[in-house]
Amino acid sequence: MAGISVKLQQISTEAGTCLLKSQAKALVRFGNKYIPRDAANLVPGDRVCFRKDHIQKTIDEVDIVLSGASKRYTDARELIMESNSQGIWIPRLRTHLLRGLNSVHALEPAAVAERKILFEKDDFASRQYVFIVNIVFDEIARYANGIGVRPVCWDTVANWARGEVIAPEEKRYLNALGTFNPAFTCIANDFANKGPWSQAYNLYVTMRKIAMTYLAAQNEPPVSDGPGGGTRIPGLSFGSELAALISAFSADIRSQFLDVEVLSNQELRMKRDSFRRKQRFEPHLFKGIVTPGSAASGNGSLPADIPIDAIENYSVAEITGTDTPMEHPEEEIERAKLFALEHGFSLEELKRHLLRKPDGRQNRKISEEVEKSMKEMRIYDWEQVKDKVAHEFFDKPYKELEYDEQTIVMEEGKRVIMKIREYLGAKREKIDDLLALAEKLA
Repeated sequence: MAGISVKLQQISTEAGTCLLKSQAKALVRFGNKYIPRDAANLVPGDRVCFRKDHIQKTIDEVDIVLSGASKRYTDARELIMESNSQGIWIPRLRTHLLRGLNSVHALEPAAVAERKILFEKDDFASRQYVFIVNIVFDEIARYANGIGVRPVCWDTVANWARGEVIAPEEKRYLNALGTFNPAFTCIANDFANKGPWSQAYNLYVTMRKIAMTYLAAQNEPPVSDGPGGGTRIPGLSFGSELAALISAFSADIRSQFLDVEVLSNQELRMKRDSFRRKQRFEPHLFKGIVTPGSAASGNGSLPADIPIDAIENYSVAEITGTDTPMEHPEEEIERAKLFALEHGFSLEELKRHLLRKPDGRQNRKISEEVEKSMKEMRIYDWEQVKDKVAHEFFDKPYKELEYDEQTIVMEEGKRVIMKIREYLGAKREKIDDLLALAEKLA
């Protein structure tokens, strides 16, 4: 057993890095609810519930302090983001992408589109987002195949379009986005040469991560600017910014839960013995991201006014718009994508949900229904079928029948067996359709 490995996810967030088993459920914030999602399916831009005792500050509140205390922070933000009339900052990844797409596909009149791109009033409709994400995802997939890297998932592209991400984790994808807006080609070249845009991005992201990590460290000492940490930039000190945070929040570090952005998600494999030793001697590595089970443990619980939703609450018909999948597969897949955007579930979750419908539990249920039907008919096997028919037709066992009578019973028995097979066939056909639709969602 010592050689068995454990599959883990190393998830980096604004508040720190956490190790979770790949199948553990993290709580992802979507609107006014949380959605349990497998750790393996978390993508950059997802906001997860992060537990740190005695903290109550969101990244937006941290942003306000940093904006007033650090000119280099505001300069970096202005380069990689733009603000609307309400002071809301929107990543240029969204604004450049949607402006480019709108210029080609005319999603909205230019003035209307600009207001929606900047969240001045309303936003694009879910159906428009499905159209946008489909186009960008296809281009990214073509580019990824061309350079031999694994493409991002559909949900990651959706986060780009919705303004949840500042820049792709794989910066080479910016070259592909240049298809929609030449500005991305310039940004891609800047990252390749470590130019001003790249430096601004690294400073902005690093400073926010250090700030959130520091606040979430409870009573631990401030983050060192020395070597050995993934949240440092050589040659830069953030002492003045940390001092500003201490001054602003020293009296407010009390709460236990906050929503933080996922920055990256890497799969790891660890020998089971090593995994257990790490759990025992480095338990802090496994703390942070809240799972449904851990949310109720400890000194507190999730806010009572934030419900936890689950994909299991929805039927196939609610997801695909039909009880008979694969009649119009392309339409059903588009409806599933629309459902994913509107309810916050990933396509991988929808796929697994559809696959789960015909799993062992469903098969057992079908088998129980068939067995019940057979018992009601007193049919268990071919010999019993013949005896049942013989008793119904001639009121005696099959073996006591004359040859002509046995022939009649055989023909009638075959019809009974065919009815059973038709019943089973219809059930299996529906299962196969669900499997096919789930595979298309992949």
